[in-house]
Amino acid sequence: SYVLLGWAWSNIFSLFSSNHILNITLFSAFCSALTSVVNSSTFYSVLKFLSKNKTNDFKIYLASACSSLAMSFGLTFWNWSNTVEVYALQILCGSLMLNGFIKYSISRSYKNLTIAGIGYAAGLANHHLYMILFTPLILFFFSDNLLQNPEYTNKKRKKNKTNPIKSLLEIIKSRHFIYLTTLSTIIAVVFYLLMMIRARNDFPFEFGNPDNLSRLWDHITGKVYTQMLLADEKSESFIFLKVPYFSKMLFRQFLLFTPFLIAGIIYLIRNKLYRMLILIVSYSGF
Repeated sequence: SYVLLGWAWSNIFSLFSSNHILNITLFSAFCSALTSVVNSSTFYSVLKFLSKNKTNDFKIYLASACSSLAMSFGLTFWNWSNTVEVYALQILCGSLMLNGFIKYSISRSYKNLTIAGIGYAAGLANHHLYMILFTPLILFFFSDNLLQNPEYTNKKRKKNKTNPIKSLLEIIKSRHFIYLTTLSTIIAVVFYLLMMIRARNDFPFEFGNPDNLSRLWDHITGKVYTQMLLADEKSESFIFLKVPYFSKMLFRQFLLFTPFLIAGIIYLIRNKLYRMLILIVSYSGF
């Protein structure tokens, strides 16, 4: 999706500049800027819900903006914003996905579910491993108590606990889940089919040479890349050795905001918001 959207962006902005690299770099900057706005909106919704209308709106807006800037001022984020980088679009897709899912968990509206589906599908067609790893966490957003855990005040409520397998089946069979699955599948398939068609004619789309269904499938599944990456034990060791490096990158990303991140995690634990904590930790890890 980055190649397709970047190609469309560059063609539009070629009316103002013939420098393709500059146009694509501006696309990365635009994606990052929009990510900051979307994140601020997401944080505002969460804080507004948790405050239960007891906190002044200005304070919530200020806290939301600061939370968004915590990511925007990060070193990794800044580097991605100033170069031709596929991850600039990926973080926008992830932000749209989380924005839609979190607002959906509050309002249960198709509008927010559509936003989540678009973000998820575009990300799936851009850097699908990240989205595939995140997929199991989507079920949390269909829970009725993502942002506030249920309080069992008597023994009867404890006895009436829902069977988790039954709850899972109810989610999968629900209209909202089917709608999300259908929308995401259609958008992702359209992106990949367009890439296959363009790969026959245009050089930027020839990476992996996905010009027919067989090679497109190899491209989607990362067949060649996976074989190179996991060819032997040394490759697996190499991946394991990269964990400290990525942990360092994560710390540098948050940098001065790390104490606030720790304070937020403590707040979630104290208020028993474990599902939200799992989502945040998992999303940061991915």
